[in-house]
Amino acid sequence: QLSAIRALPRPLQGCRCGAVDHEYVNSQNCVLYHSLRKTNGLLETVFTQSQKIQKKSKELSAVQNAFKDRIVKAKEEQENEKAEARFVDEMEKLQVSEKRQAVFAPNLITMVICAVAEVGPSFDKLFNRLHGMSIEQNNSKLMRGDESKDIDNLPLSNLGKCATKHQSHIDETKKETSGDNTSLEFHPFFLAELLGYICRSWGHLYQEPSHSEYSWRWEVYHGQTSETMVGQEKSRNPRVPGILTFENIQFVLNEKMMERLKKLSFEKPSTFNDDDDHGTGKKLWATDMLKVSLLLSHRKTGLFDELKALEQLGILKKSKFGGANLTKDWYTRVDPLVLNDMESKWSFEKDSSNKFLINSKVKRDLANYWVKVDGAWALNEDLGEIVFTDEEWDSWRRCFEDEIEKIANYEDGIGKFGI
Repeated sequence: QLSAIRALPRPLQGCRCGAVDHEYVNSQNCVLYHSLRKTNGLLETVFTQSQKIQKKSKELSAVQNAFKDRIVKAKEEQENEKAEARFVDEMEKLQVSEKRQAVFAPNLITMVICAVAEVGPSFDKLFNRLHGMSIEQNNSKLMRGDESKDIDNLPLSNLGKCATKHQSHIDETKKETSGDNTSLEFHPFFLAELLGYICRSWGHLYQEPSHSEYSWRWEVYHGQTSETMVGQEKSRNPRVPGILTFENIQFVLNEKMMERLKKLSFEKPSTFNDDDDHGTGKKLWATDMLKVSLLLSHRKTGLFDELKALEQLGILKKSKFGGANLTKDWYTRVDPLVLNDMESKWSFEKDSSNKFLINSKVKRDLANYWVKVDGAWALNEDLGEIVFTDEEWDSWRRCFEDEIEKIANYEDGIGKFGI
């Protein structure tokens, strides 16, 4: 809500915040940037007209004085607007650097790519450390068992059996922690971290697209591989267009819930306590899983659909412990939806202050490896080969929109034309 108020046009009277005792957001009385200004200690005041306008000259006529006052007032307003613009720019830079909150939102697929680039490496690092600790604890427990206590009293013929038993336990532990990556689903803790990152970074900005824009995105990312949506469902956004889908999700993902999800890698739910007061009960764990499933669902955010689409496109791959990371050549597999979004909004030239909060690796890789020449996208390493052209892309979209219109006419009828 605060971001929406900041983006409002200037009212005829008063300030955007609704107060009438000042006109500009860099006034000390304005609350729109109060938290950021308090963090930085930056205070800018607006000079009032009484401080700026000079006294009327007795040598000039009333008409001349009025004309002079109008010129001075217009100049003062222009200076005040410039001062306000400088103040807002500083506050927005502070919002990105200190609060890690974007000022503008990219499209959904770009948000997911950036979130994976941020969350994936930290998730792998954390779980590598935790799994290492878990293996050490298991080994130490085994060595403290009866076999280790009585090993000196065992006959020589039984020492091999004890060592074999110990080695088989280690091998089994390694097998459990380093299985086939393709058989792993995304870890619920990773999915919750991904949701939390998107919510904190862009949840206050990202609005659900219209039905037509949503259907086009579905065609690009899911239409070639998914058959779960047909007919009218394919042409409609299952979420309400215009709402802030990710806005309040961070309040669902509380600290205790995240700790329970993290424990799933090392403890089975059957070993959890039933003590709900300490937040580790079996019932709470089941509720946590249901919450994450709902938040990822097609009807709520559609985030799981985006992850699967990116995986099928080869942009991301699952990691050892159920997380995800960008592939080595991920930048060669993006489409014009991402590239055009970059060109028009968050490229280095358009967004030098990174107010879209784009991951540095994502922005750098796309800028280094893609170039647009004469209305066509080509990879820098092979400029002779055009990968995407605007003409082909626009033609595909026109054909798709015609198809959607035919489906709508077939299912809804064409009575609106009087036939």
